[in-house]
This record gives sequence, structure tokens and C-alpha cells, in this order.
Amino acid sequence: MHAHLPVNHKYLSNLGEEELHQLFSILSSRIVAKNEVLIPAGKFVKDVFYIKKGIVRLFLPDQNGKEINTHLAWDGMFITSYYSLIHKKPSDESVVAVTPCELYHFNYASFSALFDPFPKVERLGRILAEEAFSCLAERGRMLQTMTAKERYLYLMQTIPPEIFLHIPMQDIASYLGIAPGSLSRIRSEFLHIC
Repeated sequence: MHAHLPVNHKYLSNLGEEELHQLFSILSSRIVAKNEVLIPAGKFVKDVFYIKKGIVRLFLPDQNGKEINTHLAWDGMFITSYYSLIHKKPSDESVVAVTPCELYHFNYASFSALFDPFPKVERLGRILAEEAFSCLAERGRMLQTMTAKERYLYLMQTIPPEIFLHIPMQDIASYLGIAPGSLSRIRSEFLHIC
């Protein structure tokens, strides 16, 4: 397992040998196809996913059943329906693979059972929670304070180009809170500028 998720990885570099052993003992690997559902809405969430390779989106249905992307994640990131996981309620969100993905996943109860005996693992859990909160807060700020053009430019600067090119435009439009037609016009303007 160390060969696939190196111990100098940013999340693991502060863990000792016993902590790494315990953490790797609860990890499982999974290969998923494009559009495969990792977490369906309505289910209780028990797992957290680490994306080794690929792109995943998290979405909610609006009142008309239209999918609203609330989070995009790619290589090196973690994703789950955190609200469901923390509050032990059925998820109102779905997590779906945008591209074929190589993933690791772990049961959150098994992970949190390591917190007391291994404080550095608890710290890792806190870091993951802080990152999840930061992503949510960042998107909220973006939607409330930026114009559609500013949101698109910000996303272009935030997502690595090799990832950005593989996210369908309708998923980007949904994440940015922009109608697909408006996003096409914005993209055209940027192409003329560049």
C-alpha cells in the first residue's frame, strides 16, 4: 500500500510507522467507471474516498430535480457526503465519478476508532474536516461575491489545467451557478482575449 500512497504524501508525512500501519490496514482500493455512483442520495454514508486518479463530483437535486454540483474533487483529494457522515442521516447528496477513477476508501467509524490511541491520526481527521469546510466556504463566498465571469476565471486559476479540461462544461456551469448558455458566452470571451 505504501507504494501507491507514499508516506511523504501531505496527509501522511507526520504519521509514525505504527500509525501508518493502522491507517493502511483500514484502506481498500477501488476502480470505478465514468458516471459510477459512489454514494447514492438517500443512503447512510459510512465511507470516505481518497482520489488517487480521476475526477469526482458531489451534487444535490434542486426543487425541480436538476443536479446542482456543490463540490468537484480530483487527484489527491478526499470526498464524501460529510453532512450525512457526521450527522448519521441519509445523504441528500450523491457522489459520482466524472471520469474513470482509481480510489482508496475507508470506513469512517474504523478511522475514528484510531483517534484516541493515535492522536496524530485524530489530527489528520481534523485536517480533512477543515479542508472540507474550507471548500464549502470558498464556494459560498464565490457564489455570493463574484460575477459569473469572475467565478469562471477563479475556477480556471484554481483547478489544474489537466483536470479542468476533463470536467464537462455542464458540470462546471452547475458548480459555478451559471446557465450553460451563459458559460459558453463567457468561455468565448476568454478565448478571444487569450
